[in-house]
Amino acid sequence: MKYTHIVAAALLALFLVGCSSDPGDGKPGQYPPSQNVLEDREGMSELNTALEETAEQEKTVMDTIEEAVEEAMEAVEETVEEAIEAVEEAFDDDEAEDDDDADDEAEDDDDDEAEE
Repeated sequence: MKYTHIVAAALLALFLVGCSSDPGDGKPGQYPPSQNVLEDREGMSELNTALEETAEQEKTVMDTIEEAVEEAMEAVEETVEEAIEAVEEAFDDDEAEDDDDADDEAEDDDDDEAEE
C-alpha cells in the first residue's frame, strides 16, 4: 500500500500532461481534434469554388449535348418519314403505270384479233 500514492500521482501527472490549457489545441505534432484540416488550408475555398464552377459548366455542356441529340433525332425521323412517303408515292405511280401498260396490251390484243 505504500506504492498506491505513487501510482495515483503518476496517473494524475499523465492526465495533466496530455491535456492542454486551450480546448481544441493539441500538442505540437498532434492532429487537430475532429476538424476538417482541408477547410483550414489556404486556397481551399478557391479550389472548392473552382470545382463548383466546373460542375456547373459540365452540367451546361451535358444539357446542350442532350438538346442537340434530341434535335438530331427529330430531324432524322422527319427525313425517314419523308423518304418512306416518297417510296410509297413512287410505288403507287409504278403500279398505276403497270396497270395502264396492261390495259394498253389488252387493247392491242383486241385490235389484232379484230383485224384478223
